[in-house]
Parts: sequence; structure tokens; C-alpha cells
Amino acid sequence: MLPSDVKIAGLQEAPRSNLEDEEGREYQWHAIYNAVGKLYIYRFYSGPVMDPLDRHLRHFEYRGIDHEKLLLAARAFEGTHSFAAFANQNTKGKAGKNAVRTIHSINVVDEGDGRYRLEFLLDGALYKMVR
Repeated sequence: MLPSDVKIAGLQEAPRSNLEDEEGREYQWHAIYNAVGKLYIYRFYSGPVMDPLDRHLRHFEYRGIDHEKLLLAARAFEGTHSFAAFANQNTKGKAGKNAVRTIHSINVVDEGDGRYRLEFLLDGALYKMVR
């Protein structure tokens, strides 16, 4: 039932122990709420002409980017901060109550030939926060 480019590397039964949320309600293990971290990857291309096969995989930036400055700017977001200003307008009311997130690391990876990716390792993100 999966597309041909998606493969299952392994399966393991989730723990059955009951857990409690912040308000003391019991629940079983949950893939989102029990994650210890999330890795968001944002791919972009910086060059004169992007490979047309990448058009659905990367964002295109035709102007030159100083990648050292990009990394320095990105690193300013590392740590624990309120990201309420990054919340989507439709969710600002909800996000404002719990918009504090921890970004553990941000890296800029040069994949060669004008292809780059930004990697954000964090405890969780607000809707559209990484974009």
C-alpha cells in the first residue's frame, strides 16, 4: 500500500504502559507526544539554474547566499525561546499559551552543486514554524 519510494526498515511494538499528560490524564504511548526530538529538514538551491528534477524537492533562491552568515543567523535561534511570533495566524491564540520550544541545533549542510539543506533538531515545532 506504500509508494515505491517508501520502505519500512523495521517494526517494533510500542510500550503499553500508561502515561500522564501535563493535566494528569492517562494515555497510552503516542508517536508524537512521546517523541524525544524531531529533525526538520529544509532544502534549497542557490545558483543560476536549478535542476528541474529538484523543483518539487527544494526551494529556489537565485541570489547568492552567504552560507556562513546564514549559519550564524540560524544559530541565534538555538536554545529555549517563545516562538509565538512565528505562529500561524489561525493558531496564534492556541500557540501563544504554549509557544515555548527548544531548538537543540541548527546546521547548514552543503550538498554540492548549489544544493543546501538546513537541519533543525528540536523538541517540537509550531505549525509552519520552521518554514
